[in-house]
Amino acid sequence: RLVVLFILAIPVSIALQCIYSATENSADVTGLGEQQKSCADSTKFCFTLDQAVNDTQIQQRGCSDDTLCSDIGTFDMPDLKGSVTCCTGDFCNPAAPVSLLIAVRTATAAACWV
Repeated sequence: RLVVLFILAIPVSIALQCIYSATENSADVTGLGEQQKSCADSTKFCFTLDQAVNDTQIQQRGCSDDTLCSDIGTFDMPDLKGSVTCCTGDFCNPAAPVSLLIAVRTATAAACWV
């Protein structure tokens, strides 16, 4: 375990990874479904943008630049007629509730450590 802790102490720059997708009324509009993408090295946040446009519910997910996300949380975006949820951590913006994802990751990490 000492070797593992030593390796973890070495600073490594790995790009954030986010889920990319676009849906209208829960239907995939890209034909590509959910994709896992590596963001630019400078990216700090993944985002989920929910909008209502002409009675159509649109959801977009991906890597965020600093203009869309500057903090963790869910924020109203009146100019976009919707809200944006910003998060950090690989694949933190899935369609499934994040709390479920966190529970699964925590259980997996605990099982691997034992």
